[in-house]
Amino acid sequence: VVCTNFSPGSTTTSGMTSQGSSTLPRAAPPMSPRNSMLKRRQRKKEHKSS
Repeated sequence: VVCTNFSPGSTTTSGMTSQGSSTLPRAAPPMSPRNSMLKRRQRKKEHKSS
């Protein structure tokens, strides 16, 4: 179960799609970095504009 959190992609290939899909939104490893980058960009833009 711990490995699924780190590599959700491998879990889907293994056949545990039900667990993989549930861990994806909870942990969201690929989305967290993207969201942080977008938030950082927005914050930087706000600071520059202000």
